[in-house]
Amino acid sequence: MNGGLPSNYDLHRRLLTRMAMSQEDRPSILRETTAKKSTEYLSFRHVVRNIYGFELDRERVNNLVNNDYETWQKF
Repeated sequence: MNGGLPSNYDLHRRLLTRMAMSQEDRPSILRETTAKKSTEYLSFRHVVRNIYGFELDRERVNNLVNNDYETWQKF
């Protein structure tokens, strides 16, 4: 997409960013708000994979859980 797949450590974040951008030859695939919400889940995944569970922010986890279905539907 837009010249190939990103191959850096931030592959998924960059892909979401690209999907939210329109180009001359194509419209955006995701709305910017949907890409932002999806990036929140991507960031959370990174935290979960790289720290211990007891360090998680309970409020952030609750917010993500309560909004997951809506975000998924928009995606």
